[in-house]
Amino acid sequence: MENKRKYKIVASDLDGTLLNKEQTVSEENLYAISEMNRLGVEFVPATGRGMNEVDLSLINSPDIRYIITSNGAVVFDKKLGKNILARYIPGDAVRLILETIRPYNVFIVVHEGGKTYFDKNKYNPEFLDICGVNAYYGSIIGQYAEAVENFESFLLSSDEVEVMCLFFELDEGSRSGKQIFEDSGKLCAVSPITNYLEVYSSDAGKGKTLVAFAEKLGVDIADVIAVGDSDNDTTLIEQAGLGLAVANACDALKELADQTICDHSEHIAKYLLENFII
Repeated sequence: MENKRKYKIVASDLDGTLLNKEQTVSEENLYAISEMNRLGVEFVPATGRGMNEVDLSLINSPDIRYIITSNGAVVFDKKLGKNILARYIPGDAVRLILETIRPYNVFIVVHEGGKTYFDKNKYNPEFLDICGVNAYYGSIIGQYAEAVENFESFLLSSDEVEVMCLFFELDEGSRSGKQIFEDSGKLCAVSPITNYLEVYSSDAGKGKTLVAFAEKLGVDIADVIAVGDSDNDTTLIEQAGLGLAVANACDALKELADQTICDHSEHIAKYLLENFII
């Protein structure tokens, strides 16, 4: 093994990274996570998903204590049963998002208070198709999210909006919105796929939260490994002592990463254990 550093935290994205093609966590990965825990290494899922959307095998695992969700808006401590870090979207920024997207056809999914919600009045096959909500995202929405009748009022009255996921009919809308949100100085917006934005507080983001989390645990960021596959993993890879991209990652992330490792279907936790931990 070339890298002899004793790493103390491994932060891993889920979709396209820890999760395989069946969207599950393999037994090989669960065993590797258990071995890391035995060796004193914290394995921390770091996902764009809300807490209620995280795979139950990870939530129920005794070898995982902390989970970073909603693109770094929240760090949940399973042992304490509460968030130990939370960076929500400010109320005026929620209003800005709603006003910006009003001229466009947009389907919104929001992570709020650890749960996932959508607008009941826009949840129909025709509108989902117009907004390009593919089968994969549609299945996640159908499985995990709850319908809300007065959706805009719900959003404006909340002080725990973690992430707003916006599916645009037009690429023009997503590009224009992204610029407006980032120019506000209060928001970040990433686009893992065309015509789609994940918008969250500029104080959040996987990378910023990883740094704050490591500091909270008294761990030097140089002793942290991070691995991902998509645009929303950019800051995670940038901030970690060792930033890794899976073989199926987007080209931009591969260029940014220190190394490219195996494909997500080849048990990335097992690969990390064997090549960087043991």
